[in-house]
Amino acid sequence: MIDRRKFITSTMIANTAAVAGCTQIINSESDRGPNDTVEQYYTATSDEDIDRVNELLHPDDPQYPAEEHDLVSGDVEEIEAEETSIREGIERSVKHQGLSDEITDEEIEEQVENVEQETENLINEIGADDYSYIYVTIDDEREVVEFVIQDDGKWLVHSLGSPR
Repeated sequence: MIDRRKFITSTMIANTAAVAGCTQIINSESDRGPNDTVEQYYTATSDEDIDRVNELLHPDDPQYPAEEHDLVSGDVEEIEAEETSIREGIERSVKHQGLSDEITDEEIEEQVENVEQETENLINEIGADDYSYIYVTIDDEREVVEFVIQDDGKWLVHSLGSPR
């Protein structure tokens, strides 16, 4: 039997074992928004460009610095990244996994509250400027929610959890 809370949590914060997609070229790091950051992160992951992955990964992320064996490459034709709310991200993930009939509204609400609290704690601890959740669809098959933070004017990928 699937542990629903564990599933939802892992769906929300999964961001390392991923394939990547195409992205537009951004001339300046300061011009890069949260969607662009996630798209570039997935492109770098797909291309096995460890240096670029680490440029896009927040230094307080528990997985920083990423190493080459952390990357999963793959051919990707399309990536879509759009900002989302915590609630919408969880609901879309549950639906995509076919668990809509198994997960109750109360369980979703509990998970939303947990993620909101974890987000607030992390933002306060790091002292980040802003944050966003990005719903990512890869080749119309894989869907994941990424967490990105703006720190010193730059958007960076960060998995929820305690900073190092």
